[in-house]
Amino acid sequence: MKFPEPFYYSNIRLLWLARFFASAGSFFQFVVIGWLTYEYTQSRFLTSLSWGAGALASVVSAPIGGFAADRWERQKVIVYVFLIKSICVFIFAYLVISNNFNTASIFIFLLSIGFIQSLAAPSDFSLIPLLVPSRRNIIFGAYAIVGSAYFVGHFSIPYFAGLILQVIGPGWTLIGEFILFLIAVFIYYNIKTIVPQTRVINYNLKENYLELVGYLKTNRLLQGAILLRTTVNILVVPSVHGLLPIYSADIFSTGADGYGLLFAILGIGGFFSDFSLSIFVNYVKKGTLLFFYLTFVFVSMYAFSLSQTLNIGLISLFFLNFGLISTLTIGRSLLGSEVPDKLRGRFGGIFNLTNVLSVFGALFAGVLAENYSVVTATQVCCIIVLILVIIIFACFPTLRRLE
Repeated sequence: MKFPEPFYYSNIRLLWLARFFASAGSFFQFVVIGWLTYEYTQSRFLTSLSWGAGALASVVSAPIGGFAADRWERQKVIVYVFLIKSICVFIFAYLVISNNFNTASIFIFLLSIGFIQSLAAPSDFSLIPLLVPSRRNIIFGAYAIVGSAYFVGHFSIPYFAGLILQVIGPGWTLIGEFILFLIAVFIYYNIKTIVPQTRVINYNLKENYLELVGYLKTNRLLQGAILLRTTVNILVVPSVHGLLPIYSADIFSTGADGYGLLFAILGIGGFFSDFSLSIFVNYVKKGTLLFFYLTFVFVSMYAFSLSQTLNIGLISLFFLNFGLISTLTIGRSLLGSEVPDKLRGRFGGIFNLTNVLSVFGALFAGVLAENYSVVTATQVCCIIVLILVIIIFACFPTLRRLE
């Protein structure tokens, strides 16, 4: 059996492992925080908001992280950030174990983790082109392969985390996240680049971002990619992923294990999505692939909102994430193939900054869910995202023609 070419590079394999353990830790957190928030507050609005709260902190940290990615060695930035993140998880786990937490401390924790994570995200986005030869299809394939590690963690961890949550409680489950993050730190530390990193010379943060803005003004393809990513982050993720605890409890009548299973099926869909992209990218135009994957998003998102049983919900979520993740991966891959290395970190910071807007989506979905129903919230967001994507494709034909 012949694997996609990027997988034959040892550093891609190491990065895959690092991403797996990092994502496994994150999904321990997602399962614990979502369930803990709903159990503790009994509020649909706060549960929805807990999904996007961490992104709010990246308003400050994403630009700093983008500058750091272009100024210092990206691998070291990731290592230091994950060490700090591990410490924050350990402290919050202790508060939960000792029953010294409240609603405010949950959101302080989420904001802290969001701030810290956004410092590393631009380095993580822009590291891959330093690990493989500078050919577009190899870079796209590498982004897809490494992205699949996230979804192996996505489908293998949440159900397991849900079971652990039921047995030993949320605090000790967060200790598992702490251990997984430390393993990821060790692996990231051992990755070596094969391409030298181009570093910015000017220390002035404002001037460096003005340089990036000047570059983006002339690149319609990247403008369209940013708008497409923003639309998905605002409307799709908060109205489905962010409302899963409520769907699990109120629609499907399951416990924490069922909630974990819903998360797991998202991971399976994401894994097959990125795996298929790593193969199709060599044979099919990327603009065609975008259309293909977005079709899955619209149809399955609406189908999920109509689901009344767990089995139908699981099938819908599989196809939803199958379409969603490759859409996002194609956007991230443009960072590696289209943006000069000296600008990649800062562009990654802007890309990550679009996650901030997911807070508005979480607020919107939360208000609809609180005043109407989770079904209404998902359906309204699905219709809006369909309209916006049609407008984006009409205004940015370079997305449709992407080779």
